[in-house]
Amino acid sequence: MWQNDGSGFFTNITEISNTGCGGYSRGANFADFDNDGDLDLFINRASAPKMLYLNIDEGIFVDYSQEAGIVESAGGFGCAVGDLDADGQIDIIAANSDFVRKQVYINQNANPTFLKVKVNGLSPNTLALGAIIELYGDVGPTMGRELIGKREISSHPSFYCVNDLVVHFGTGEHTELQVVVYFQSLAVKDTFGVVPGEMIILEEPFRTSADEPGLPLPRKHITLSAYPNPFNSSSIISVNGGDSEKYSLAIYDMLGRQVRSAEISNVSTRPITYTWDGKNDNGYAVPSGVYFVHVRAEKTSSELKITLLR
Repeated sequence: MWQNDGSGFFTNITEISNTGCGGYSRGANFADFDNDGDLDLFINRASAPKMLYLNIDEGIFVDYSQEAGIVESAGGFGCAVGDLDADGQIDIIAANSDFVRKQVYINQNANPTFLKVKVNGLSPNTLALGAIIELYGDVGPTMGRELIGKREISSHPSFYCVNDLVVHFGTGEHTELQVVVYFQSLAVKDTFGVVPGEMIILEEPFRTSADEPGLPLPRKHITLSAYPNPFNSSSIISVNGGDSEKYSLAIYDMLGRQVRSAEISNVSTRPITYTWDGKNDNGYAVPSGVYFVHVRAEKTSSELKITLLR
C-alpha cells in the first residue's frame, strides 16, 4: 500500500495500514462495501484465499474475510464491483483461472447511507470516462461543507475488469449532500440538496465552462487535449485548469522511457498550449507508436495518450 502525498510522491504504508497479506494476487478493487464513507479493499488472490479488508479508521484496514463469508481459495484472476441487485450495497464478481467457476458475492449490508451517481456524457464520450466526481457533505451552518469522497469514472480500474460505471459513495452520517462533476470537456455540473439512499442521473451540459467566461474553471484539476490526434508531424497539446505558475511536461513511450520534457509557463491566455514535433530531447525523430503525455502542477497532474503515425 503506497500513500500519495498529493504531489505524486508515495510512502510505503503497508505495515501501518495492515494490508500486507502477501500471497500471489492478480486482481484488487477499492469500494465502500460498508457505506461508512471510506474505501475498502477486495483482493482476488490466486494461490491463497480471497480477502476483504474494511477501512476502519482513515486508512487502517482490518481483515473481514471470514465474517463476510469470503473464504474460497481458487485461482483468482480479475475482479469487478457494482450494485448487482440495486439495493445500494456494492457486490463483487471474482473471476478465476484454471477452469474454476467465478464467485459472485452479494453484499448483505443493509446500511442505507449511500449515494449512486449515473453520469451521461455528450458524444463521443457518452460514458463520461475520465470525469471527476466530488461529493460534499454539510457539516453545519458555520463550518461550511466537507469533501467526503472523490471518484473518477474509469474503464479499467483493475486487472482484466470493468466496474459498474454508476459511481457509488458511502455517505456515513451526512444527511445533505452536494455533487460536483468535472467533465473532460471542462464542463462542470453542480448539484445541491441531494439526500442519501438514492440514485441521481446527471447529464453533461452542452455549454462548457470554457465557452462561458462567467463560469469558473475547475482550478483544482488539470485536463489535457491534443489536436490532431493521431498526428504525423506535430500535435498541439492543450492544458486547462490548475493555477500554478509553471507546469512540468513529460512524454513517455510504451516502455515508460521519457522521450521529451519541457516546462510550460502559465500565461494569461487559455488554454495553455505546447506543440510536440515528434522528436526527443536530443532533436531526433521518435518512431510511430503510442505515447503518454504527463503534465504536473504543484499538487495535481493529468495524463493523455496520443498516437504518432509516420
